[in-house]
Amino acid sequence: MAVPLDYAPQPGARNAIPLAWILATICVIGVLFSVCAAPRNVHTPARRGTAESDVSAIGLGLDTFKDDVGRYPTAGEGLGALVTPPASAANWNGPYLKRRTLLDPWARPYLYTSPAGSSPPRVLSVGPDGLTGTPDDIASQ
Repeated sequence: MAVPLDYAPQPGARNAIPLAWILATICVIGVLFSVCAAPRNVHTPARRGTAESDVSAIGLGLDTFKDDVGRYPTAGEGLGALVTPPASAANWNGPYLKRRTLLDPWARPYLYTSPAGSSPPRVLSVGPDGLTGTPDDIASQ
């Protein structure tokens, strides 16, 4: 069908983009924006709870290690001494932990500070930001 050269739109005819197309485009853009701008650490509360539980379990493992061996692991032995017997640990009756407990929920190793003097050992997860000394750290005692 050919359009006559003197074609003019009829009065009341719509030459605009339908409102439905505009609304659909806005919805698609909104969905794309919400997916791209979504928070990345949506599981942080659950991971934090897991880290707190792990820190507590590591503390119990350290106390049991001390009961069996007579001392806490040295800084050189680290938390690995709770899973694998160190050469200098007579009466080791472990493992005192599951191997998965050596990594925090953010796949970073737990930090261990052996006791000095009368202070107890310290276990620390650096939390989601991966930095020590920040408010999201999870520490024993």
